[in-house]
Parts: sequence; structure tokens; C-alpha cells
Amino acid sequence: PYAVFRAAAGVRGSDSPPLTFVALPRTNFPAGTVAFCEDSLLVAPASTGCLLGSLMEDGIAVWHYGGPRTDAVILPFESGRPWQSLAGALMRCDDLAVQAAVPRAGAERCLVLVGWDGERLPLAVTPLSNITDLRTGIPSGAAVRPRADAPLPTAVGEGAWTVAALHLQPLGGRLRALLRRRGVGAAAAEEELHSWSLLGEPRALGGRPPPW
Repeated sequence: PYAVFRAAAGVRGSDSPPLTFVALPRTNFPAGTVAFCEDSLLVAPASTGCLLGSLMEDGIAVWHYGGPRTDAVILPFESGRPWQSLAGALMRCDDLAVQAAVPRAGAERCLVLVGWDGERLPLAVTPLSNITDLRTGIPSGAAVRPRADAPLPTAVGEGAWTVAALHLQPLGGRLRALLRRRGVGAAAAEEELHSWSLLGEPRALGGRPPPW
């Protein structure tokens, strides 16, 4: 009864709906999988423009969309608390200030990873010199090395709020997180939708109640 869907824009000037949803095959997109996509305006129409990833106990597995998970490259966690949730995207390395300390070896694309570790939203960047072959495109010895944090409201760091969901939009480098605080007694749980820009230095764009 449940599935993960891919959204596709309709064709302008036609009778097609403005947005359609296509269920992704479970074999290609297993439970717990996160898509790391790039701006659709920068890739060929026939390309998926995406990698897939999933959290492991000691790192993050990354593999090609449509390929077997057994071909995944593992990026181990170098330090810090284990991540509880994950988001990511493929972005231009030149657009990211956090990649300045990362050796690029001529790579134009960077895999940007964001996680929630129960206290912070750490940001990690891995240059990709060859997106078609991850075993050669990901630098030898690459790991999840946080270079910065997305600044959280003070109450989140104190444990009053938790991050319920994450999404990183490659176009514009916009990170969104749904923050949730449990209700006390009969009070309903509170939710806020916060945004950050990851272009240049990470900066908070504020929060508001979600539209639902």
C-alpha cells in the first residue's frame, strides 16, 4: 500500500497535469534509501542525475540509482556522534564555502551530506571527479568529515526539539528540516519548518509553522 514516488513536471502547453508521480521500484529504491540528486537543469534529460545512499552503523553507503546496493562505496564516519537521519545532494563545488578545505583534484561536482546526530546538523563534502565510476571518482581515503554545522535554534541544542525530517534541494542549496517538540500532557506536539542556505557559508533563513 505504500511506495516512494518520483515527481516529474508536465509538458507546458499540453493537456498533461503540471506534476505527475511515478512509483519507484522497490528493488531500485529499498526502504531507508535517500536520493542524492543534482539540479535537473544541469543534466541531460535521459540522465537520472542522482546517486542513492543509506545510513549504516559506521558510515554511509553510496551507489548509483538503478544499480545494486552491493556495488556501494562506503564513506565511514570519521568522528562524532552517529547520524540518525540523512539528506544529501550533488552540487557544484565552487558554490560551497565548506569545500574550501577539501582537496578537489579537479572535481566540479561535490556530494554534500547533511545529518542529524541528536544534537547538531553536521555538513560533510566529498568531491566527485568521476560520477559514472564511484570507486575511482570518490577520493581514496574519503570519509564523512563534517566541515561545518547548519546553525540550529538554541532550544534544539538543549534537547527541547528534535529533527524529524531533512531535505536538501540541489537548486539553490536550500536545506530544510522539520523540527518537532513533544507535547506535554494533553498539549499537542509542536512543529516548525526551518530553512538554511548552503551556498557560500551556511546561514539560517528562519523558521515557521508548517503549512499542514
